[in-house]
Amino acid sequence: MGLTSGSPQHHSAMRHIDRIHAIRPASSRCPDNVPMTSLGIRLIRPATWLRWTNVLMLLLASSLLMALISAATYWDVEPFQILAAILLLAAGVVIVHRFPLILVVALLFVGTLKTKAAEGLSLSDPTFIALIITTTWILARLLSVSKERLSISHLLAGQAGALTLYLLFLCVLTGSYLYAPSTAYGMDKVLRMWTINLILFFSPLLLVNDEEDFRTLMKAFVALSFVLAAVTVAGLFILTDLPRGEARVRISEALYIGAAILIFLFHRFRGRAGRVAAVLGIPLLTAALAASLARGPLLSLLMVLVLSLAVVRSTSAQVSKKMIWFGVLTALSVGAGVLLLIQHLPSVARTFSLKTSELEAFAGSGDPGGTAGMRLAYYKAALKGFEEKPLLGWGTGAWPIYYWHEDKKTYPHNIFLETAFEQGLVGLLSLLAFLGAAFRRVFRFLGSEDARFAFLFPVMVFTLSVTCFSGDITAKALWFWLGTVFAASRIAQNSMAYSHRWGRVASASKPSYYPLRGT
Repeated sequence: MGLTSGSPQHHSAMRHIDRIHAIRPASSRCPDNVPMTSLGIRLIRPATWLRWTNVLMLLLASSLLMALISAATYWDVEPFQILAAILLLAAGVVIVHRFPLILVVALLFVGTLKTKAAEGLSLSDPTFIALIITTTWILARLLSVSKERLSISHLLAGQAGALTLYLLFLCVLTGSYLYAPSTAYGMDKVLRMWTINLILFFSPLLLVNDEEDFRTLMKAFVALSFVLAAVTVAGLFILTDLPRGEARVRISEALYIGAAILIFLFHRFRGRAGRVAAVLGIPLLTAALAASLARGPLLSLLMVLVLSLAVVRSTSAQVSKKMIWFGVLTALSVGAGVLLLIQHLPSVARTFSLKTSELEAFAGSGDPGGTAGMRLAYYKAALKGFEEKPLLGWGTGAWPIYYWHEDKKTYPHNIFLETAFEQGLVGLLSLLAFLGAAFRRVFRFLGSEDARFAFLFPVMVFTLSVTCFSGDITAKALWFWLGTVFAASRIAQNSMAYSHRWGRVASASKPSYYPLRGT
């Protein structure tokens, strides 16, 4: 755009040209045919690419390139692999900064996504790294001073009794280790309960401020469930190192995938994208659940769906019975189809045949053998041990010594029998009291008009059901969902108090007469 003659901009540009002419030789001055425009002024400015900042950036880029080549030579890897790792790390930092709640879900899923289980405490273990980062972020959030941050008293408001019961159970479990046989497994259980499970329980309470944060947490859980589903399906087509080519039964993966299916069925995400994700996600997740070859989660999901159809009522805002029926029929058809397709795969045939024969024997009241028969033997032994020491139990980590006479990671595959055996009536009653406090809040969600958190009922029942077939007391998903229940309870209480407050204000300010009606 040209400059209008006589305008203030024109006079300012002319003064700038005069200064340039004063300091530059005549040979380098602007030709007479260059119009007095902003582009013309930029063309006659001196070159500035040799500024010290540009030189510094050039030296920095060269140093980074040399460091990349040196690191590739030292570690004997390709430079692009290191560059890709740096880019992924930078992207992870940006994502975590933008969506910090993804750290909590990453801590929950990292154990199922890593290729090799850690042996003891390892600084390079992804679980340990995720735990340190999540704990650091929680402390930073709590110590930060911001108007958007709630105080700890507000974050834990109304949960004092339940949190007391939770800490009581932790103390009972820890105290029982003092009179248990000295086992590495017992110490591992105590450390898990006081580190990773403690962080997973308190993370929703301390990091979820409002309903928007809660929805973000659920979206992150569902997103990583899709990643886990892809890994589970891919595991069927990758050669396994197990003997006789048996496919690995992925119980932990099935626990997370089944919970994601229930979230899609009973929790309605906003917008068209949420509905499309539910319609596409339910079949994909069901296929992955069937590919996990885990009977306990499959049967638990069917049981929870039948129960929830009778308990969870339909609301126009959140829960749709049509969507639930669509999900049930889709899950049954897709699950059956996937099982029929994969049963002939080389890595699945033997495992599928064994599991099917066990179910048929169990349904016929015979000895199922295999893992099903082993679980029944576990249950009988745990009940016998509880009868021998009913008050305080045998102590944390005593089960493998009692049953196998050696120190290894085994458990009765039922959290209630496990607690009764190891902590006796004291531990069992404290656990039941804490779970009762959690389910009282879940039942309140079912009676709520908006049913925002009604989906936590099927998710909690499903998680408990799986841990009663295949889990132990250190199951991370159990403590994560318990913490989520209390976080949702606090959000519901705050929103109810807010609506009651403003409802009273509106009724108090309402006039007792209607001027427009002449009364």
